Amino acid sequence: MNAGNREMNVAAIEALGVAPAHRVLEVGFGGAAALADLLASTPRGRITGLELSPTMLRRARRQFREAIAQRRLQLEQGSIDSMPYPDASFDRVLSVNTIYFWPDPPAAVREIRRVLVPAGRLVLGYRTPAAMAKIPPTRYGFRVYDAAEVEGLLRSAGFQEVASAESGADRRAFILTQAVAR
Repeated sequence: MNAGNREMNVAAIEALGVAPAHRVLEVGFGGAAALADLLASTPRGRITGLELSPTMLRRARRQFREAIAQRRLQLEQGSIDSMPYPDASFDRVLSVNTIYFWPDPPAAVREIRRVLVPAGRLVLGYRTPAAMAKIPPTRYGFRVYDAAEVEGLLRSAGFQEVASAESGADRRAFILTQAVAR
């Protein structure tokens, strides 16, 4: 999982424009590769990870014991459509390869907008429809999105400066859609 997502994670973090003191939320951190990069990018900031899977949460808690003890990292189990954070808690929100599983995408993007500060930035990373068609497991419950659909979801939730860019090739082709909360 981490190796296959590496290029997308790196590009998504770069697009996020993280500053050293930012408060950053990663939704659906899975194998936790992006958490390590986010911690390195925010020496005075705070990283929060929200993960639905108890197995992934346990693994990440073991892997990042020191950052958790230093209160630089907080990891919680939860769902994107009902996040356990106050309004305007984060400067940046990142989510890579999770949109396919969101039970209620409009509710999810409203929740992301709610937890972002005004002018906070969101970056969503996801495989292109053509790349997803080449991955056999997508036949079992994945919802495939194109950039126009994701952009429409974000605009309907009140995001502005919504833009998408495609990178990679073949099975690793991906889209990064970014937006700013207003």
